[in-house]
Amino acid sequence: MSELATPVALIDEPTVLRNVRRVADAARARGIAVRPHAKTHKSVELALLQVEHGAAGITVAKLSEAEALAAGGIDDLFVCYPLVERTKIERLIALAGRVRISTIVESEPQARQLAEAARAAGLELEVTVDVDTGLGRVGVALGPGLEALVRLVERLDGLRLRGLSTHEGFVYGIADAAERRARLRESLLAFVEAGRSLNLATISAGATPTLFESMEIAGLTEVRPGNYVFYDAMQVALGAAALEDCALSVLATVVSVRSSSRAIIDAGSKVLSADSGVHGLSLLSGYGIVLQRPDIQVTGLSEEHGWLSLNPGGPGVRVGERLRIIPNHACAAMANFDRAYLCKNESTLREIAITARGAFS
Repeated sequence: MSELATPVALIDEPTVLRNVRRVADAARARGIAVRPHAKTHKSVELALLQVEHGAAGITVAKLSEAEALAAGGIDDLFVCYPLVERTKIERLIALAGRVRISTIVESEPQARQLAEAARAAGLELEVTVDVDTGLGRVGVALGPGLEALVRLVERLDGLRLRGLSTHEGFVYGIADAAERRARLRESLLAFVEAGRSLNLATISAGATPTLFESMEIAGLTEVRPGNYVFYDAMQVALGAAALEDCALSVLATVVSVRSSSRAIIDAGSKVLSADSGVHGLSLLSGYGIVLQRPDIQVTGLSEEHGWLSLNPGGPGVRVGERLRIIPNHACAAMANFDRAYLCKNESTLREIAITARGAFS
């Protein structure tokens, strides 16, 4: 590890394995499918690991992620994003000729676009109708509009309806754990009931902070967690994970010591990301957790520099010293790297490619 040029992404392999197995075992015990979201790791190797441990398939946010993972051998992919551009729909149809692929529908115009493209290609495209269960981002609201869209999709030649999907990401905005669980339960119970009333087989949800609570909702058939593979400082702040569950860290080097209370590292916003809280809630006071150094805070980021606040009464740091930092948001940090190193200890390292890095279209 001492020979690696910093900043560099380190993935603790035993921790990743423990995180993946824990979710796989919990889902298996409840008869629920796991379709992990690859936007967190963007890696063929880690996606294959998840499939090896029972994942039904892999979820992606963007079509280019699906293309990159399909090229690496992942043959069951769910593009959980509303595709509306003609060129992207053409790419989706081309991919559907090579692997099993599905996507979401959230409006009538989009459903008709997808159906027309699928019919022209002589195939049937699997879709779920996406539901807004409280996040307010994409998806149709529960109610008559949902039923109307479901019935339309069922009638359209070229589409085959898998069921309903949602991302209950609103849970990130609720600091109190008891309130978060109550809101989640209320939301998912209504979501599941809607799927049952429409006689749909797949009822799919996904959000890491409340993953295990979600799996207790009777009638949910599939979960799509992403961040659980690594966890991060936000998940620790929400109480969804402990620090020892965090598998991704950034190794950075102290490049300047300004005073007894301030120093600079070589990891800035282009590495750690400047994300200090998602969906409107900030529980974090800095930009990462410095492992084994509670006396150090990452208090600021410019593009290539991280600003450290030191306890003047503490041991301080020296130029050239290396620090491992758990990022606030693992997904945003991982997207900045072309490669990462799987590690078991200070001397056992193996490089892996971040296959879908830059796959944002």
